[in-house]
Amino acid sequence: WLDLCLETNKVLLQREEDLQRTRSYHDCINTVELFLEKFTQEWDNLARSDAESTITHLEALKRLAQTLQERRFALENLKDQKQKVLEHLNLDDRELVKEQAGHFELRWVQLEDLIKRKIHLSVKTLEELSMMQTKLQELMEWAEEQQPSISEALKHSPPPDLAQNFLMDHLTICSEVEAKQLVLKSLTKDADRLMTNLGLNERQMLQKYLSDAQSHVDCLNDLVGQRRK
Repeated sequence: WLDLCLETNKVLLQREEDLQRTRSYHDCINTVELFLEKFTQEWDNLARSDAESTITHLEALKRLAQTLQERRFALENLKDQKQKVLEHLNLDDRELVKEQAGHFELRWVQLEDLIKRKIHLSVKTLEELSMMQTKLQELMEWAEEQQPSISEALKHSPPPDLAQNFLMDHLTICSEVEAKQLVLKSLTKDADRLMTNLGLNERQMLQKYLSDAQSHVDCLNDLVGQRRK
């Protein structure tokens, strides 16, 4: 009878331990699921919204990535509890637990990857924007530097002994203006591609840069045209 009581207590204790492991496992599942629902909703809102500012949008993405990383302990807890439960299950139940936990683990990793890729794209986009602004600024400064000498040349006819030099200077500036027009055309094409990934503020700023650069080049081209006449 004593042996029977001891065996019964052992079975009851084992059953209680099994129940505790199961409860802990399901608590981990519920915690991970709640976090995933919350973070997935935040990601969907960021991914679908037409951002007013790429910089602000990037900061929000970084905050989400950081929060997801800080809550990763929940995923690690799930992995630990899964292993503890698997050791006491039959083959069929093991496969079910592996499939269930694996589903949440995969969703978490996929969400992390989506956010990281979006952050990388936003950083790259802002870097391209900065380089494009620099190129457009250099183009405008070049055009401004050329205007005074051309405007001055329009006021006077060159003396006969400098006519050849005048012609060479004119051909040179014509060639340079044409080259700058091609550069601006290429930058405009790149800008059209870049704008699809920019927020409203950055799009408007880039459009202004393009418009100003076009005005500078057109103005210089008009002066060169007058000089040609």
